[in-house]
Amino acid sequence: MDDPNMNAYGDDSDRLKPCPFCGAEAEIITLEGEDGDVGIGAQCVQCTSSACGAASGLVYPLMDDVTDLLRERWNKRHNAKVNRNER
Repeated sequence: MDDPNMNAYGDDSDRLKPCPFCGAEAEIITLEGEDGDVGIGAQCVQCTSSACGAASGLVYPLMDDVTDLLRERWNKRHNAKVNRNER
């Protein structure tokens, strides 16, 4: 399966996990600022399925790249840890 978010070296730390609600792919999007300048808008992770529409919280980058933070927050799955402990 070709995943555009998958690192060429097979490292999963650089890819977004599928949507936890519907399983569709996710993407990082940048919302435009008031003056239309893409570089000043908030960013979030969003499910690509129009039927689902799940999204992370908005992060407003000041001077730092927030891609890693968004990916880390989206990929964190609390239930995965709980389910492993129940086995």
